[in-house]
Amino acid sequence: MDLKKKDKVKPENELMIRVKVKTGTSQSKIIYDAESKEFDIWTHAGPVNFAANVEVVSLLAKFFKIARSQVELIRGHKSKIKYFKIIRSNISVE
Repeated sequence: MDLKKKDKVKPENELMIRVKVKTGTSQSKIIYDAESKEFDIWTHAGPVNFAANVEVVSLLAKFFKIARSQVELIRGHKSKIKYFKIIRSNISVE
């Protein structure tokens, strides 16, 4: 079976999400839009020394109730649109 890049199969315990980040806000919070399946994250941290990325990882980990090491920034390190991989280890197989 020959798989092309676009045909790769994702493991069931991985979730790819698109996040729009607004930095330097007065409060940190996550807004999830179920219709577009997109996250808007407001972070108090500014975009200096990747502080906003670190805070976004922490907020996503808290939202999904997982460890920060299970949240991986895939694309958009210097952009306000970012793509994250969420690795969930709490999926039961029956």
